[in-house]
Amino acid sequence: MSKTKAVILLEEFEKASPEVQEACLKLIRAVPKTKKIEVCKNPKECSVSTDISGFLSFGYGELNDMGYWEHNCDACEKKYLAEEKAAVKAFKNMLEDW
Repeated sequence: MSKTKAVILLEEFEKASPEVQEACLKLIRAVPKTKKIEVCKNPKECSVSTDISGFLSFGYGELNDMGYWEHNCDACEKKYLAEEKAAVKAFKNMLEDW
């Protein structure tokens, strides 16, 4: 299974010195929160799991043996992906500036 960009960046982050890690964390905290395009229809019960392909699945209700939810939540998935993309972009920019 191939690693996601986030996993690769996390591995690089863990190898960095404490000073670099602190600089990265400050930069990540400075990333503005993403705007919510959609609103989760069931925020109290919505959850995340890993499906059979190794990807995250978002939803609520029953979770089948393959890791898929009875009710998918596209809003939570889009929010997660937008936040991950913003964090990766900020971290990448920080590394390029370093």
